[in-house]
Amino acid sequence: MGFQFDIFLPDRIVTVVARGDITMFDLAKLTKDLIDAQVLTYRKIIDITSATSAIAEN
Repeated sequence: MGFQFDIFLPDRIVTVVARGDITMFDLAKLTKDLIDAQVLTYRKIIDITSATSAIAEN
C-alpha cells in the first residue's frame, strides 16, 4: 500500500503513515515526493506500526 503523507505548512511538520508491504520503490518514491514538495528541512513524524517490510535482506 505504501506511504501517505500530509504537510502542515504553518508548523513546518510532515506526517507520514506507512501501511501494508513497503518496498524499496515505496521508499524511493516517498523520498522523491518529499524532495519535490521541498519539505526536507521540515520536522517529520513517521508512523510505521501498520507496515511490514517487503525488502530483501541481501
